[in-house]
Amino acid sequence: DLSRLETGADELDLQSVDVLPILEAGREHLANRSIQETKALRIEVEAEAHLPTVQADPARLQRILRGLLDNAFNFTPAGGSIWIRARRLEGRVCLEVEDTGTGITPAEQPRVFERFFRGEQALNLGVPGTGLGLSIIAGLVERHGGTIGLESAGIAGQGSRFTVTLPADAAAGG
Repeated sequence: DLSRLETGADELDLQSVDVLPILEAGREHLANRSIQETKALRIEVEAEAHLPTVQADPARLQRILRGLLDNAFNFTPAGGSIWIRARRLEGRVCLEVEDTGTGITPAEQPRVFERFFRGEQALNLGVPGTGLGLSIIAGLVERHGGTIGLESAGIAGQGSRFTVTLPADAAAGG
């Protein structure tokens, strides 16, 4: 995946995409995972009414959101919360995944989108992975003309918020 992303060999199938069904599919994915792994979480979707569509590859957009949600799931303890949000922001659509997990230390935050980077919490909690997930997600967001950011106090229980912004579809009057 990463090599195809870097070479641009993986073509995007751009379409006008309504983000709400993708958010709902993400919520359903987390709910199913919560049941399978017997980890009770509060999962909420909050979407602004009448959001414009975005020009995106629907499968890749779903992959971006699912990757962020899996990350939130992995680092949020049972009884915690995960919010999936969408809102309009200055001609863009802003997607957020926020959790009440372990958080990411300020020292690690600049590196979270680097290839093969695994934070101390991932190692301490035994979270499986290669350290490529967030790097691949960031690359997909950039290929869609978007940006990705992170906010975290680095304090357990205060969690993290990942924000993806994508250009609103011009035809939608974004």
